[in-house]
Amino acid sequence: MFGVLAFVLGLVVTGASATAEEKLEPVTGSFTASPSPSVSTVAFTECDSEGMIQGINGEVYICTEDQDGVFLWMDRDDHDKVVAAVIAEEEARKAAEAKKVAEEKKAKEEAAEKAAAEKKAKAEAAKKAEAKRKALEERKAAEEAKRQARAEREAEAQANRYASCTDAANDGLSNITSGSRGYNPELDSDGDGVACEDSSGGGSGPAPVEQPAAPAPAPAAYYANCTAAKAAGAAPLYRGNPGYGSHLDSDGDGAACES
Repeated sequence: MFGVLAFVLGLVVTGASATAEEKLEPVTGSFTASPSPSVSTVAFTECDSEGMIQGINGEVYICTEDQDGVFLWMDRDDHDKVVAAVIAEEEARKAAEAKKVAEEKKAKEEAAEKAAAEKKAKAEAAKKAEAKRKALEERKAAEEAKRQARAEREAEAQANRYASCTDAANDGLSNITSGSRGYNPELDSDGDGVACEDSSGGGSGPAPVEQPAAPAPAPAAYYANCTAAKAAGAAPLYRGNPGYGSHLDSDGDGAACES
């Protein structure tokens, strides 16, 4: 059929306005002059091969391959219809092929866009997850740092706490407020934030014994025990007076060698 198309483009289509005799001049191939057959006896009879032509009573007949693959003599109109059908079929095939190629290209592009979008979404999700993980770790680290700092403060406070009000009194301290060095909540019996309260503060810690006037011993007096203090006539000894020592004050009330 492609030979028919080429033949038509070279013979029929380009020479539509010429006479039958003029159209036959450039044709190469066999030409059968049949003066005896009539038009009715030639049309749509089989012929040998595509490209053959013959003229009958001023009409040109062209050997044309029909859609079933049979070579038949056809006049110009029927030949043109077959050629038009071939051209239409070829154009339809090309259009279908072009459409298929375009659809495949579009499908590939859409698949690529989808893959890129999925990859981007996955990367963003991973980034968010990583940021969330880091934020959680940082928060945990901050909480742990606070806990350690609090533990260190508590340990330091514990180390600086007085175990008893006697120890605090030996250092000349009383009415130790919460937060102050040496404060021990265990010594704050009424929970008012003041430990080892003296009698003027209304606390429950050991009240200092009122210190009456006593003979003043030698400025640098030191007594290893109450026997030595009594022998020197210095007993009883009160906190703050020369010679007083916590090792002589067994009950920690601020008065040593009382008896």
